[in-house]
This record gives sequence, C-alpha cells and structure tokens, in this order.
Amino acid sequence: SRYFSQVVVQASYKSITENSSQIQLNIYVSFVDHDNKEFSLARLVDVVDSKLSRVLTINNASGV
Repeated sequence: SRYFSQVVVQASYKSITENSSQIQLNIYVSFVDHDNKEFSLARLVDVVDSKLSRVLTINNASGV
C-alpha cells in the first residue's frame, strides 16, 4: 500500500437475544506504517431492532 506496509481487519458478531433482535459487532483494525510503527483501533457496536444502539471504543485491543 502507499501508506501502510501491513493492514489487518477482523470482524465478528454475536447474537445477544434468542430472536436475534439484538446483536453485537466487534470490529478490529491494525496497520503498520513504513517506519514499522503499529496502530490499532477497535469498536464494539450494539444493534437493537436494526438500529444502532451504541458504539464503544476498545482501548489496547489485540484482535477480535
């Protein structure tokens, strides 16, 4: 890539309720620049009845 030497993207989901009206999405992105400095970002997203309920930032994430 033009800006990054390595990029990792992971995503997973989990049903919170039996009828799947509430799910939780886990999103993790890690990238390394050309100076070998690593950056990461992770989000936990709650969705209820197809509506975004909340988005949480996860500090010091190491993958989903």
